[in-house]
Amino acid sequence: MDILSSSDDNYDYEPLSGYVQGGYHPVHLGDTFHNGRYTVIHKLGWGIRATVWLAKDARDEKKPRFVALKFFVADAEDGQNELDILQKFNQSAQENPLGHFLVPADNFKVDGPNGAHLVLVYDLVGPGPDELRSGAEGTDSFVWTHARNIGARVTRAVAALNEAGFVHADLGANSIAFALPELADVDESAIMDHLGMPAKRAVEKDADNVSLPRYVVASTSFKKYMLVRIERDAAQLPWQLKLTNLGKVFAVDAPSRAMRAPPELRPPEEVFNALSSGAVEQDWGHKANVWPLGCWLYELVAETSLFIPAYEGDMGGLCVQYVSRIGPLPDRWRQFWSDSKKEIKYRPFEQYIQSDWLDEYRGTTGDDLKDFCDLLRQALVSDPEQRATAKQLLEHAWFKL
Repeated sequence: MDILSSSDDNYDYEPLSGYVQGGYHPVHLGDTFHNGRYTVIHKLGWGIRATVWLAKDARDEKKPRFVALKFFVADAEDGQNELDILQKFNQSAQENPLGHFLVPADNFKVDGPNGAHLVLVYDLVGPGPDELRSGAEGTDSFVWTHARNIGARVTRAVAALNEAGFVHADLGANSIAFALPELADVDESAIMDHLGMPAKRAVEKDADNVSLPRYVVASTSFKKYMLVRIERDAAQLPWQLKLTNLGKVFAVDAPSRAMRAPPELRPPEEVFNALSSGAVEQDWGHKANVWPLGCWLYELVAETSLFIPAYEGDMGGLCVQYVSRIGPLPDRWRQFWSDSKKEIKYRPFEQYIQSDWLDEYRGTTGDDLKDFCDLLRQALVSDPEQRATAKQLLEHAWFKL
């Protein structure tokens, strides 16, 4: 087994610097949790706030099933936020949107050397459309063939969320996943065939350092399994889509709220609320989800971002992109942007979706993109008062198969 030191930079593994007080919980293969109910057998991923592990659930000893365990860092609030939002969903008088979300089926706490950690238990999901076609031959045409169906399912989920009075603060490619319920009850040998055996690297540490694990495990996913199914029958879309990251959802009327997506995906009303120090757009609501939804729909088809990534402090540069790609900003915002009087060349929106990728998309699907451009025109409107709702977008001709 190789040795991993704190100076190594390998994105298959979470950084060892995260194993400190308030940080990650050290998890090892074969560890059991929740009174022996869950046994860890592989690693599914990690982020700055959590690690995710594949586990065998032995609640029914005769028929164990497989689940995902998400171990939050000890000082994270996201996990508790998920449980709080779950409770609010269940109390909502509106249509309950839970069927569109990956929601925790169980939860428990673990006390470890780095603190107390909340652990949420989920059904299994695979990569979303964006990750599925990354570096995999033939998946472009699969995603394009089903783009309208995929887009409609995600739009329907956002509409249900918004209709219930909630907004997803980080809507985008990383918050969309394919559900894989068929893998919950397969044999462990079949699971390992899909994932491969865990790759481990020993951790270089002092003997008395209990904050670090003995070894780390490389992350994997069910992408290989999905690619095999696609190769067998690409004409079908066998999986439902789920919105993830429930902890990043908030109620529209919440006293404290902020979009947590990268700046280039944030709706203009939130940007100008910040630029004006709260003087305008104090009451931005669920239409704030329609803007990143439109950006994601563009990426789904075009395989590239509509807006160039911006760093947190470059709101002026982001405004230039709004004008050059979408058109003039509302008059009520102009005084809060120093370059508002600067002449910025506006390039017709339709010109931004001319690329080699789009030529391939047209050839694969026969879609002339006229309806698609019109859909984006309704979603990507700078003024939220004029922007369509997700529910209205669902009625658009582009989604009609």
